[in-house]
Amino acid sequence: MSAGPHAALAAAPLSATLAPLRGPLPAPAAPPFMLTLLYLLLCALIFIAWRSRARSHPAVAAIPLADPPEGLPLLEEIAARFEAGQFSPAELCLVLASFARVRLTQATGLPASRLTSAELLEQAQASRLLTPAELKLAAELFQLCDRVKFAADIPDGERARRALELARLLFAPAGGEE
Repeated sequence: MSAGPHAALAAAPLSATLAPLRGPLPAPAAPPFMLTLLYLLLCALIFIAWRSRARSHPAVAAIPLADPPEGLPLLEEIAARFEAGQFSPAELCLVLASFARVRLTQATGLPASRLTSAELLEQAQASRLLTPAELKLAAELFQLCDRVKFAADIPDGERARRALELARLLFAPAGGEE
């Protein structure tokens, strides 16, 4: 049997056969999986540094919107904008719901964004923040506004004015909020 080109390759050591393919560079000292682990470690360190940098900034303090005596002028500004046509009746109800939630949150210290309207009213009742008459007004206001917010009920101008009147009665300076 004659010795072909394959026989010469089989007789030569493997490193001598691969040397022309690799080029003049020596083989890396670390195995390839070690390089992968080093890259993963580098990525993890970058990620940890990025997360700790993001957390190191102080939290922005909540800006108090208005002290209780200043709530009525804000409510009057909302009413003026509604009368000027800047708010639709549906938008007015959403603004009034947010206004009422913020005012009750300031008074109770509860996170209103995490509570339903019923839970917020229960907390206001438990803290004796509102009188029974004011609780009825607040319940009616939240009911009107929740229908707009969650049931896609589009109120007419009369119901929007009723919601505005309820908010005025509820958050008047002589009310039980202070």
